[in-house]
Amino acid sequence: MPSKKRILVVDDDSAILTTLRGAFELKGYEVLTAKDGSEALDKILSEEIDLIVLDILMPVLDGFEVCRRSRENVLIKNIPIILLTLATDVNEIVTGLQLGADDYLIKPFKPDELITRAEVIFHRSQRLLNIDFRGGLLSNTMIKRRIQEKLERGEQFVLAYLDLGNFDSFKNIYGYEYANSVIENITRIVAKVVENNASYGGYLGEDNFIIILPPSKIRAMCREIIEEFDDSIPMFYEPKERERGYIVIEDSEGNPTRFPLMSISIAVITALTEEERISPKQLSILTARLKDYVKSLPGSNYVIDRELKEYFKPPGGMS
Repeated sequence: MPSKKRILVVDDDSAILTTLRGAFELKGYEVLTAKDGSEALDKILSEEIDLIVLDILMPVLDGFEVCRRSRENVLIKNIPIILLTLATDVNEIVTGLQLGADDYLIKPFKPDELITRAEVIFHRSQRLLNIDFRGGLLSNTMIKRRIQEKLERGEQFVLAYLDLGNFDSFKNIYGYEYANSVIENITRIVAKVVENNASYGGYLGEDNFIIILPPSKIRAMCREIIEEFDDSIPMFYEPKERERGYIVIEDSEGNPTRFPLMSISIAVITALTEEERISPKQLSILTARLKDYVKSLPGSNYVIDRELKEYFKPPGGMS
């Protein structure tokens, strides 16, 4: 893993690429560049990137499309994105933020302002993502390499994607520092489970984890994770919230909304082990469907794609 933060700057203007590369490198960052959205996506998928600085108006694929596709891919969805735009149209800015961008800057701007915004994002992320990968978990890039190695060797394996329910509401009430202790807790659980099951575990950022495991281990692993998570999570709440089983958050008008205690959802993808493997794009679509489905169920649950094929056929005409 690179010791420096790696920033991908995407713009079709060579002068801007040169200026921003120089400014970031003077501050000690490693910089990659791309001149269009297609080249950007290739580098996002193949390189370890800590931040994307993304122009909206570009050939091939514009910044909105790059942002959308990045947020749909579970392996890269949590990489922070700063959008660059010439427009002052509020609707365009809102569109970018709705697609998942973390911040934006209107051209022209001073490089120091962009660097400051990048450092704010890094600082904010570090408060939540301060995870010790020596505990047995791998980074995004290492997980991608393990998956590719297994595919090339023709090994049988499945992927399990873990996502926490009601984590954002907990974070809003208790703050980033205490929310980090929840992430550390699930990290310990995942690290223990992968060690017991001869598997690989990875941390994808925010409240997302991934496990690579043999097909025979699916049910035992899912049950172990859910049992340990459900046993431990109530202890992170105040006694009154633990007893009633939910927290209350008021909106701007003072209307209260109830949010249940956190749960864990596990979406298991077995389609990678079939004779006709699905493509990375199909994998992303299928995983999103499974994750939406399992998160719609009450409490902690897991679903396996092959058991829901009637509803979740891999896209692209595969049965």
